[in-house]
Amino acid sequence: MTQTMREQIDKSINVVFDSPFAPPGAMMSIAFDSDEVARSKLRERLRKMSDAELIRFGKEVRRLAKNPFQRQLEKARREWKRRKGANSR
Repeated sequence: MTQTMREQIDKSINVVFDSPFAPPGAMMSIAFDSDEVARSKLRERLRKMSDAELIRFGKEVRRLAKNPFQRQLEKARREWKRRKGANSR
């Protein structure tokens, strides 16, 4: 990689790369929204949803937000209490 190419990459805001799924020579660019822009887009999307869509969306987000490690910890604690309770009898 030449120094000029490295300088161009360092100054670039967007990530540009060859795509293995695009025709030869095609380039792909990815840009990310700021947190505020992402929240604004989400609010707009939520406002456009019907009640049923909003409920379905909320349930899916709740399912995705659950911490699997917390569930494992709770199961381990229940098992520990089961064993401790069995030994203390």
